[in-house]
Amino acid sequence: TKVDVLRVAMLQNAVALLPADGIVLNDVDWADIELTKTSDGAYLFAHPQGTVTPRMWSLLVVTTPAMTADNFLVGNFTMGATVYDRMAVEVLISTENVDDFETNRATMRAEERVAIAVKRPQAFTKGLFSTAIAAINPAP
Repeated sequence: TKVDVLRVAMLQNAVALLPADGIVLNDVDWADIELTKTSDGAYLFAHPQGTVTPRMWSLLVVTTPAMTADNFLVGNFTMGATVYDRMAVEVLISTENVDDFETNRATMRAEERVAIAVKRPQAFTKGLFSTAIAAINPAP
């Protein structure tokens, strides 16, 4: 299952001496995991009556449409990568752009300069659920 794949990915990080501290998934894959039920129909991970912080094996799960469905990323984000914030958010508004003054418009520009540097690629385990499930459960 997808749950098994995430646990094996965490093991790979632990063997590399960089234990995982987070998981990134597509919303579709996380919903699939949340909808996993026991044989008597009870949800394993979801709590339909309330909110539950997305966690898997005690790790925080972040869902994003930036991660395509069927992909997973497990990693030690603290030790494996660094975010550099070169410039804080800057917002500029002007009415002096081409014909903004005559047309009663204002032009706004917002920017921030950040970069991420992956310093230890071995701190991250990524892959496709479909491929990993097939590898964990080979056909007889």
